[in-house]
Amino acid sequence: MQRRTTDPGILELVGELTDLLGLAEKIQRYLPTQRLKIQRKHRRIERLLDDFRAALDDSRAAMRVVTSTLQEHLAHADSEPTQPAGAQDQNLPRIAFSIPREELAVYRRGIEQLQVAIRKMTNIGFDLEATSEGVPEETQRYYRISEAGKSILRAVRDVLDDNPERLPGLVRQVEQHLARSSRMLEEREQWIHG
Repeated sequence: MQRRTTDPGILELVGELTDLLGLAEKIQRYLPTQRLKIQRKHRRIERLLDDFRAALDDSRAAMRVVTSTLQEHLAHADSEPTQPAGAQDQNLPRIAFSIPREELAVYRRGIEQLQVAIRKMTNIGFDLEATSEGVPEETQRYYRISEAGKSILRAVRDVLDDNPERLPGLVRQVEQHLARSSRMLEEREQWIHG
């Protein structure tokens, strides 16, 4: 089987020739390739935003699992104050909490689900950033989301690596990120629909 190749220089000459003869505009009128390309890009952005909303909802659900598990057991621990061995001051900061063994799996699963959902949001943020490259405001918006997501993923990894004392900071960071992401979607919708 013979292989045929085309010299890119020839294609450039053909393109310039069509421009000189005014054929490019006529061809564009009959074959609206630019418009079709832009329409595909808009559909891709909408699909990515739908996926982002789903990941945002998954993140909220995972946060509810984590916070409800913790609140239940932290509230129980606060109602029964115990002084750690050797501690003289009752106002020492708590750096650990107890969770019954059967609830530990729920807590860990919630943290893992949160990690998966935030990773998905972050990756979609990267895709949105690349897809909206020609619109600086949109690109900046998605850049901020993906950078914040990377920071949260590091914090989640840290908590999963047996650093539970960092969990309250992680919860605050995630809640702020989810609120900012929701506002971003609302602002975009408001801008589009006037």
